[in-house]
Amino acid sequence: MRRAVLFLCLLVALQCVPAWAEPVTITFWHIWGGDRLPLVDYVIEEFERLHPDIKVEHQLLTAGERYQKILLGAASETTADVVMVGAESIELGRLGALIPLNEFIEREGLQLDEIFYPFIIPLIEDRGSIYYLPQLGGPQNNLLYYNQTMFEEVGLDSRRAPETWRELEDYARKLMRFDGDRITRMGVDVVGHPYVDGRAAQVLEWMVNNGALAWDGQEVLFNTPAGVDTLQWMLDFTNEINRTYSSINVFYSMVGGGNA
Repeated sequence: MRRAVLFLCLLVALQCVPAWAEPVTITFWHIWGGDRLPLVDYVIEEFERLHPDIKVEHQLLTAGERYQKILLGAASETTADVVMVGAESIELGRLGALIPLNEFIEREGLQLDEIFYPFIIPLIEDRGSIYYLPQLGGPQNNLLYYNQTMFEEVGLDSRRAPETWRELEDYARKLMRFDGDRITRMGVDVVGHPYVDGRAAQVLEWMVNNGALAWDGQEVLFNTPAGVDTLQWMLDFTNEINRTYSSINVFYSMVGGGNA
């Protein structure tokens, strides 16, 4: 799914580039380094195979510099032809740094509700304009993976995942391990990795799961009963089960250093 959808997103974005009679080279800015770099190479190779008259040169950016580089590049007309964007996409579109993809989506005959989960579509629209496509076909951070060995270790059925929020809390409590106040094993983190952007997206996913209307086409609607209830649940889960957000940060720093 990752390869197929990322390829589709890049393919649609590249259609924004006019057709030339002679071979051309276009630039692509992205933030996928490390283990993801071979995936970027794969997508570009596939695109160039389908479009032999177009060559793609890619440049790796850090997540921190991406936003400013896109804005400055758009203002000076030196931006890349294609950029990998994130949660800031709608804001960049409103500022004129990105062009809507609607006409290209229509030209290619793409049915987005057949490619992505239907509830995602309103989240990527801004007053009818679509400036980006999600890289994955679903709530990527809230897909549930679990360790069957650890389940069995604490007396949980390794063939059955939690099905409700209350079951998730129970499973998390049983799976947690501490050394004093320090987390040595995280059962479940409902907030998200502290060093990765996208916590607002985490909240939205829990809100949608709780029946909240997360988007009305213009602004995020956090201030609804379901929205407030969701945020309170996330806060209580973090403080009562994971022993505060600071403990989570320390745990991730230890994991990153290979010390957990």
